[in-house]
Amino acid sequence: MPPAVNQIETHLFCQRRVEHEWLEKYNVRHMAYAPLGQGRKNEMFEHPSLVEIAKAHGKTAAQVALGYLMQSGVIVIPKSVHEERIKENADLFDFKLSADEMESLVKIDMAVPMIGDPENPVMVESAMEW
Repeated sequence: MPPAVNQIETHLFCQRRVEHEWLEKYNVRHMAYAPLGQGRKNEMFEHPSLVEIAKAHGKTAAQVALGYLMQSGVIVIPKSVHEERIKENADLFDFKLSADEMESLVKIDMAVPMIGDPENPVMVESAMEW
């Protein structure tokens, strides 16, 4: 039987490392919801560590953010309707982040969801109606 998948808000500002460990423990694949931060992506993409790493690899901040998640074992399927961004989002397989770069990006984690609070019953109820 293939592993189950749990899609939860996951991006550089909310990396869900604890949840990821639990998912792995129970053979559940971790899929990122809003892997590019949705409404606060510009704030994320301007973070100095991310900008520096992107420049070192000749990649965009979005590509490094997605690459970080993939190297961390998270499934990413970024959404876009723009052809240029779709191509950019697919161009992730020709670079690898070093251990130091990965650690630098771990430090960006604020461990707080940006889209909604999954601990708030009203938010959970509204999500059930989407």
